[in-house]
Amino acid sequence: MNLKELENMVENREIHPVAEAEKGEITKKDIKKDYLDFLKSYPFDLSNLKVVMDASNGMAALLLEDIFGTRPIYLNNEVDGTFPNHAPNPLERENRSQLKKAVIKEEADLGLIFD
Repeated sequence: MNLKELENMVENREIHPVAEAEKGEITKKDIKKDYLDFLKSYPFDLSNLKVVMDASNGMAALLLEDIFGTRPIYLNNEVDGTFPNHAPNPLERENRSQLKKAVIKEEADLGLIFD
């Protein structure tokens, strides 16, 4: 199924609620540790670099410090769906300006931005 088909289905498909006996169940599971273990299975070493990371107030803010520790300099590292600092789209030039300024100010080797 492609996105166009999914969009068509969401917009045009008739909704038929299922009977109570046919409903599934919701199981809550915290997968953060498993996901972090998976991400950490890809080795990297930034210890010799000064890095600035911009989480763009998006979901990356939930994990960056768990993955990279306290060594990097973090920008917009709080989840806020109103995106008060800039939109979470690194492809737009204006969304990278805060990171560029921080890299220059901190004399960093690398700047990373997440959407």
